[in-house]
Amino acid sequence: MSAVTDAVRITPPGNPVVRSVRDSLVVAHRNLIRMSRIPEMLVFGLLQPIMFVVLFTYVFGGSIQVGSSSST
Repeated sequence: MSAVTDAVRITPPGNPVVRSVRDSLVVAHRNLIRMSRIPEMLVFGLLQPIMFVVLFTYVFGGSIQVGSSSST
């Protein structure tokens, strides 16, 4: 004989926006702790956005025309 039990989802009381912000802060705090323990993550986290800005500005900047594109 098998019994089927329904899982009951219990949500904590409060505003869902406040819970979302609080959860986001917890995740950010955990990531900052992990980044301080692994210095390579900090280096790559700072280097990657700079690399993309330089790449899209100087490498692909001449191939994309910005402004009016009238070909008359």
